[in-house]
Amino acid sequence: MNPKWNLFDRLDREIPLSQDDVPKSELNLVLDLITRGILEKRRPKGSRKFKIFVSNRELFNLVLETEFPDGLESVFFESESRESAAKRSRDSKGTSVSVDSSLLVKVFSSTSNPQKNLVDMTDQHGVAGLDLNVTEFIANGLWASVENHETFFACSGKNCPDLDGVVLLSGNPSKIKIDWMEKSCNHGCNFIHFGDLDFFGLEHFAALYERIGKGVTFWNDVQIDSDFYINKGDKALFSKQKLEANLDKIRAVLPHDINAKMVFKNITDTGLCIHQEMIQDIFFKSNGG
Repeated sequence: MNPKWNLFDRLDREIPLSQDDVPKSELNLVLDLITRGILEKRRPKGSRKFKIFVSNRELFNLVLETEFPDGLESVFFESESRESAAKRSRDSKGTSVSVDSSLLVKVFSSTSNPQKNLVDMTDQHGVAGLDLNVTEFIANGLWASVENHETFFACSGKNCPDLDGVVLLSGNPSKIKIDWMEKSCNHGCNFIHFGDLDFFGLEHFAALYERIGKGVTFWNDVQIDSDFYINKGDKALFSKQKLEANLDKIRAVLPHDINAKMVFKNITDTGLCIHQEMIQDIFFKSNGG
């Protein structure tokens, strides 16, 4: 784990640390934060040495957001967890092809002991990590599949009370992740796919639908109409993706999902695409938040 993460993780969890504990590469940063009143040196009761603590939590959180835009948890689970090791593993045939068997999820409700453990992990760390090569966990109830890291880490049980969990697909869904979603659907789970409202988002949904069918639906909202696209849309993204996306694959799925059909119509009618970050709040409200 990188020194800066270790430093901020300890400060965030209010673990006392001395100046000797501060990595040399981060010493100037710590001294600057002390000068600005964000950190402070004080001697805990019963200790002979001064320790460094957070003195202004609000300002410290702003620094955290700057240093770790996706949150401390994202660095932990994506860099140092079992999932990171799985990414470096070889495939089942022993070749040099890397197999990404990692899966980041947030589990908000539990129906079994293994699921309760993941609920506890989500509550404690904000996210839970799975290795799809070894896990027996499958999703239950209603879940959302999310493309965007920022949106995934913003999801919580509070702003998504209608959901039992969310899974991060990181853009184009890999076969092993779709396998897991299909297995979950075979046991009664349903997914709402929350992607960018653009050609690639529709293409990713089409890849899911090819395997899962009615077990997955594309997310949209009635207030995201053509006027919304005109006011919030991205013309350059439309022009770029129109030349790169598999439009035949997208058109094949449109008759099967009314939301995907409406999104495609709005995109093509306006010549504009919508980034997922623009519609986060609408997504949360549509899920009871």
